[in-house]
Amino acid sequence: MRTADEMYNYAKENGYGTGLTKGWSKKHFKVLENNLRKGEEVYMTFIGFKDMAGVSHDNTYAYAITNERIMMGQKKLIGENFISVVLDNINDISLNKKLAYGILTFDTIKETFNVGVIKNISQNILEESSRIIFDMRKGNLSGVGASKGSEDTKGPTDPVDELRKYKEL
Repeated sequence: MRTADEMYNYAKENGYGTGLTKGWSKKHFKVLENNLRKGEEVYMTFIGFKDMAGVSHDNTYAYAITNERIMMGQKKLIGENFISVVLDNINDISLNKKLAYGILTFDTIKETFNVGVIKNISQNILEESSRIIFDMRKGNLSGVGASKGSEDTKGPTDPVDELRKYKEL
């Protein structure tokens, strides 16, 4: 995924939130699209309220987990907000279910931020985002979000062949 439309459609198709309106949600994802780096690939997207604490929050943001970082983007009437956190800086992700919302807490080296999402999808977002981050840290990109179906087809290597290769070096 690289475009705002693809990111929005992924979130919608997987039930990871659609925001208040389709138009504004796509504008939030456009902030993320504009900040993608060359070679950066988006594996998961969702919509939620940033810095959710009780009933107050910083309104709707689009979120993306890439092969490098978690990105957060919000388009405003004037200007935009963009934040990113390198995956290696994430210590933990936890979930606290409230009456109507689930609060995902991302604990990082520098700060903790909370994301409010609809309660019935909060567990799915927690599990998928945790799995992606764990797979990234282990260097296992196969089966992650947008890469499903692109698994490595190489079978196990023969130790004798490997020794021959090292000897030739």
